[in-house]
Amino acid sequence: MAIIILSDVAFTFSIIFSCQPVEAKYTNWDLEHPGKCIKNKPHFIAMGVVNIILDLAVFFLPIPKLLQTQLPTRKKIGISMTFLVGLLVTIFSIVRLAMAVPALSTDNPSYDLVQVVAWSQFEFNFAIICACMPNYAGPIQRAWKWFRGLEPSKSWSASDGGGSVRHGALPFEQFELKDKEARSKNHVEPVLREL
Repeated sequence: MAIIILSDVAFTFSIIFSCQPVEAKYTNWDLEHPGKCIKNKPHFIAMGVVNIILDLAVFFLPIPKLLQTQLPTRKKIGISMTFLVGLLVTIFSIVRLAMAVPALSTDNPSYDLVQVVAWSQFEFNFAIICACMPNYAGPIQRAWKWFRGLEPSKSWSASDGGGSVRHGALPFEQFELKDKEARSKNHVEPVLREL
């Protein structure tokens, strides 16, 4: 983790201070403001390669530990799926770098860098999804148990003869009013119980 943070900090400062004076990074495009900048192409290639290497390290380092754990196979598969989404992020990073290399030496960057930006968005969005996946394990498991708890209770044919539709039994008991006082105050019990 420290290597990733240090590389990100180093690359951030290398972008900020890539021109002398610093403001030349944003003002030398009109050729009226003097300044000297490093070449963008090797700089961005180096950042992309280091990013891909670190992504692959993050992907492969925990796999031996995961295989040694005493977790049930289903949990190991779930954790592996999270890592596979992380591998997809790395694939997007490789595609982005492959498209960025020719686009960095173009005469029309506003046109040629559009696909690079699109692949960057795929990479960032899937990275966010991957980072959030462990938080969704509990809600997904509860939803899965709830859906599996719905047992088919009735079957009826559609009125137009288009086939049969299965209807799951919902726990409507939770909607019933339990005490007599609540029922006497003009409360209507759910009609759904009768289905």
